[in-house]
Amino acid sequence: MRKKTILFLIFVLSLGLWVHSGVVNVFEQTFKNPHLMIDGQQIYIWDKFLKKVFIYSRSGFKKISEFGGHGEGPGKFQAMTYAAQSSNKLYIAAFPKLCIFSKKGTLLEELKGPVDAGSFLPLGDRFIGVKYPFAGRNAKKRKVVFSLHDSDLDEKKEFFEIELRMTKEFTGPKIKVEWLEGCLKRVAYNNKLFIGSSEDRFYFAVFNQNGDMIYEIDRPYEKIKVTSQHQRRIVEKAKQIGGEAWWRQFKNRFTITFPEYFPSFADFAIENDKLYVFRYPVDSTCDVLILDLKGKLLKEKRIQVKLDGESLRFQQGTFKNGNYYYLYDNPDTEKWELHEEHIE
Repeated sequence: MRKKTILFLIFVLSLGLWVHSGVVNVFEQTFKNPHLMIDGQQIYIWDKFLKKVFIYSRSGFKKISEFGGHGEGPGKFQAMTYAAQSSNKLYIAAFPKLCIFSKKGTLLEELKGPVDAGSFLPLGDRFIGVKYPFAGRNAKKRKVVFSLHDSDLDEKKEFFEIELRMTKEFTGPKIKVEWLEGCLKRVAYNNKLFIGSSEDRFYFAVFNQNGDMIYEIDRPYEKIKVTSQHQRRIVEKAKQIGGEAWWRQFKNRFTITFPEYFPSFADFAIENDKLYVFRYPVDSTCDVLILDLKGKLLKEKRIQVKLDGESLRFQQGTFKNGNYYYLYDNPDTEKWELHEEHIE
C-alpha cells in the first residue's frame, strides 16, 4: 500500500511539472518577431519579420514543418498582419490577401478582399475586417472601423467603430510617440465576436455573425499611475530588446511620451465560457481577471511574467487549457523560450 501511495505521488508531481510556472521549452530556431498560437496538439509560431510560420508538436516540441516566406506567389507573404485558427485551418492575413492553410501547413486557398479592410478574422462562415481611415497628420483622435465580409471577402456592411487617441504627433522636429497603447483586439468564440478596448475604459462589445450588437461590458477598474520608475523600466526593456544601435536611431527620430495611467488591460482570451483579462504588468507580475462572458468577476489571480505590456498586447502569448503560454527572448542565452503560467 505504501509503495502504491509513493508511486501515485510521483505521478501527481510529474504532472505538476507541466502545469506549474516556468520554462517548458528552449527553441534552437532563431526568431525575429514571433507570435504564438496553440491548439490541442501543435504549437504555431508566426514571425512577422521572417514572414514564416513554424509548427511544433506539443509533445516533445519537435519541429514538424515551416511554411511561408517573403514573396507574392501562392503561400508567400508580402506582410503578415494577423493570424487565427479554427478547428482545422490556419488563417494568415498577409496584406493584401488572406491565406488559408491546413493545420499541417498545406496551402488550401487564397482570397483577396478590399484593400482598406486590413486583416481578416474568421467568424463562422464569414470574416471580420478592420479599417483605419486616415485622420490627418495633426488629428487628436483616430477611428477604427469593423466590417462584415462574406466567405469570398466581399464586404456586406460596416457594423462598429471606435475612436482612439492618436499615438503619434508630427508637430515638432521629432515625431512624438506615446508608448503604452491600449489593447484593441477581436476574438471569435462560439460564433460570436468579442471586441475589447482598453485605452481609457474596460470595454467589450459583443456581436452575432450578422454584425448585430448583442450586449456591451463596461466595467469600472483601478487606475494605475505610470510613474517615472515605470517609464525608466519600460525604456530600458526596449533598449535591451532593440539593441543600442536601434535605440540611437529611434531617439534621433522620436520623442517618447507616456499616458498618465496604464491602460485597463493588455490582452484578453476566451475559453470555457470565461473571459480572461490580463492587466498591464507594472513589475514582474501580471493580474489576471477571470470573468463570465457578461463581465461578472469570478476570481482574480496574479502570475509571474517576463513580458512587458507591449509584448502581451502584440500576441507573443496565448491561452490554452487554463494556462498562459508566452515566448521570451532570454538575453543571457540569446535563445527563445516557451514559458507557461498556470491560471486555473
